[in-house]
Amino acid sequence: MDKFSKGSHSCFETLYGRYKDAVYRYALKSVQDSASAEDIAHESWVSVIDKAESFVPDASLSQPFKQWLYRIAHNKVIDFWRKQKHIDYIDEDQQEILENESGKDNHLEEQYLLVEVERLLAQLPPIQRQSYLLQLEGFSLAEIAEITNSQPESVKSRLRYGKKKLQQLLEDEA
Repeated sequence: MDKFSKGSHSCFETLYGRYKDAVYRYALKSVQDSASAEDIAHESWVSVIDKAESFVPDASLSQPFKQWLYRIAHNKVIDFWRKQKHIDYIDEDQQEILENESGKDNHLEEQYLLVEVERLLAQLPPIQRQSYLLQLEGFSLAEIAEITNSQPESVKSRLRYGKKKLQQLLEDEA
């Protein structure tokens, strides 16, 4: 990131190549709409470019750039929810997979299960879902707290309540 802020565009291409898919997946799981997720991911990368000179690596963080990037993406998701007044729904592409291909083979069954998990995650309150998705991305409690600008104990509570809500949703559907 330091080299990019000094004009090395190839360094940005390396960062973009390394994290573009992960940021998109995070946005998609957060908003459940592929077009909106693409917009959020794009806006996140535009912010990275715009704020490149202000990036200062924090030696106390295990992955300073990744955490900074996810904080930007997290903020873009929050902005999206504010604009949409947090409307949850299953992406039309995901619904089509369920309707047209469910049960054809194991791969399709796995796709169905992934869509079901994402559907259940979409039912969590936004802040719990964000904490859970960040944990699935491999971030620690401290890192999630940094990304979401929260206290580690708050993150721990959100994860605990989110897990409890997911268990309740699974029991209700059984």
